[in-house]
Amino acid sequence: DKDVVVAAARSSEAAWTLLPSQCFAEKDVMLALIGVSGRHLQLADPSLRRDPEVVMAAVRRDVFSLQAAADDLRSQEDFMIEAICEEPMAFLFAAEKLQQDRDFVVRAVKQNMRVLRYVGKLQKDPVVMSAATNSFGSAMHLAWEDEEALAIRAL
Repeated sequence: DKDVVVAAARSSEAAWTLLPSQCFAEKDVMLALIGVSGRHLQLADPSLRRDPEVVMAAVRRDVFSLQAAADDLRSQEDFMIEAICEEPMAFLFAAEKLQQDRDFVVRAVKQNMRVLRYVGKLQKDPVVMSAATNSFGSAMHLAWEDEEALAIRAL
């Protein structure tokens, strides 16, 4: 019974040791396992390591699970931007081509300025720094507006 298998998968981090291998190709079973530990992605059938929903669920639990994601998924800009929004360290697991693509880095920085610490030599690129400065400026502006609103409410 699939419901029993899913319940068992959710019960403990070691539950996977009791599951038959065909369970690792079942999306709902893998989502349950990943809910316990993102690192369980490495157990998944290769087809599920390509599934954006399964991989993103793993990333939300543990960014290092991206190591087990399919290469073609780690090459998809939109998917990696979503992962970077969750955790900026995800940048380190993007395909090398993306890591070296200034446009991708600018897009990532605009989404999560904390990614700057992972972009290597592109950190000094004027276009990347401009994107970071603009993002930081917008964040500071919003923070200032919040501070101003708090001060007004206090009066």
